[in-house]
Amino acid sequence: DHPNTQRQWDDIHPASPSRQLAALQLHGSSDYTPADKPPPQRGVSLGARCRICFQPGKDVMIPGFPGIMDYPSDFAHNHRATQCELLAAAHAQTAHVQRTNSPKLFFAGVVQTKSHGPGLYEASRLVFYSCWKNRSKEHDFSITQTEVVLISVNPWEVEKPIDSFALTRQASACVVPEGKIGSYGHRSTPALLLGCVPVLTKEMYSFNFFHEVINWSSLALHAPPVSVPRLPSILASAPLEQLRAAAVGMRRRLLWASIYGACHLAPGEGGDADAFDSLMQVLRSPRVHFRRSAVHAAERAPEMLDELYPWLKAHGAPECTQGYQCFDGHRRTCGLPPGMPIVYKPWERLQEKT
Repeated sequence: DHPNTQRQWDDIHPASPSRQLAALQLHGSSDYTPADKPPPQRGVSLGARCRICFQPGKDVMIPGFPGIMDYPSDFAHNHRATQCELLAAAHAQTAHVQRTNSPKLFFAGVVQTKSHGPGLYEASRLVFYSCWKNRSKEHDFSITQTEVVLISVNPWEVEKPIDSFALTRQASACVVPEGKIGSYGHRSTPALLLGCVPVLTKEMYSFNFFHEVINWSSLALHAPPVSVPRLPSILASAPLEQLRAAAVGMRRRLLWASIYGACHLAPGEGGDADAFDSLMQVLRSPRVHFRRSAVHAAERAPEMLDELYPWLKAHGAPECTQGYQCFDGHRRTCGLPPGMPIVYKPWERLQEKT
């Protein structure tokens, strides 16, 4: 009974609201579907009401560690500068006051515009990309697609790589989605360390590092997919400089400074408590069983890609549905034309010709 349909192992099943085990997670998605909705296509087990199953009040979302994506490391291959050295060279300690604040909003990363398997996609990335990629210049947004594998994107969507570190250092706000194809996403760490206000595009039921002791509403903006079509007005009305300044004293809490070192932080910089102190502070509070709240019933993007454009149009955002889409009879994205290369790097071909 792997899906626990007979409720025989509620004490340990990841989706069980009464499980007796608290989890330290890299992902903070409390993605339980409402009781009147069908279970997700990709649940933690067949018929489960969630995939990540983060239970606020019981589980704790924690930062990664050196070697984990987006966690600053003091090690680099091929004698390149380490991320900690880059942070120091960028004068990260003054990033909250010395910056151009342009672009107004920055994102560079993989956005899979084609579905895989049963037609799934990543809403926290694709809704933003679909709405604002072709209208980025008029709003001073910088949006760069970094995927080059053509089973995931169309050839015309492939772009030349950019220096995302430098743009994060100057941008006013930075998009923080879930990770690639729904894995954990920790971009709030480099964003905050470089003074860029995180704009979380994850669903409303998503939580961030140590949310019980860090007031993320005072450091970041949350724009779930249903709100992404209104991003310019959300940014215009947000106290971005206030959010940026509030993050200065919280930066050390994002790093396991007492275990792996403080990276670029000087003694006392970024506050006194690090990630380990934050974890201990959270765990001092008794863990409680999970209960669905209003946030779990909030409007969320559809799970299947072929339902996304109709959903956006129904929510008054037809301008977000101008991209090319093609689906087969199984609701999957149409395959590649015969002879099309799997990986597409047009800038390298241009260099060969010149």
